[in-house]
Amino acid sequence: LWPPTFESSAEIRLVRGREVSQSDPTVIQSQQELTMHGLNSEEINSEIQLLHSRELLKRVVEGMDLHNNTAFPLGSGLLQTPIRIAGQVLNGIMYTLALKVRPSPLEQAINQLDERVLTQPVRDSYVLAVSVRLGDRALTKDVLEYLLAEHKKFHIEVFKSEDSQAF
Repeated sequence: LWPPTFESSAEIRLVRGREVSQSDPTVIQSQQELTMHGLNSEEINSEIQLLHSRELLKRVVEGMDLHNNTAFPLGSGLLQTPIRIAGQVLNGIMYTLALKVRPSPLEQAINQLDERVLTQPVRDSYVLAVSVRLGDRALTKDVLEYLLAEHKKFHIEVFKSEDSQAF
């Protein structure tokens, strides 16, 4: 009787951008004489943090208008409505008793999205597995695609060196 949850997944290959200096100690020469850049665990964890950053999640929520979408995050099926109402009643009691601060609809949607975005490094690789779990099949796919597109832009903004120039 539990409402369905849909998952959409993708993998992100992590590579250093061209703004990294060639004198970087993690630069190695492969057997094919190609320059390769190794990543350390801090850089991989930084990418995970970036995927869960408030700024990125806010861009997704606002860009897709998730805070005004009744299908987010549980879907819009028959079983989802009672669950949504029960959650609203429980939260209402918590707000009334001042046990919880009432977030804005935007903040609430950001928090819900953060809970439903799952990131995990793929073992022995420079790849991150990213998944989104929501109650609506089409919305799950759309949110993941939008998140990845915004992540790409956000990553460039965050890691762009002041010395780097556009081609």
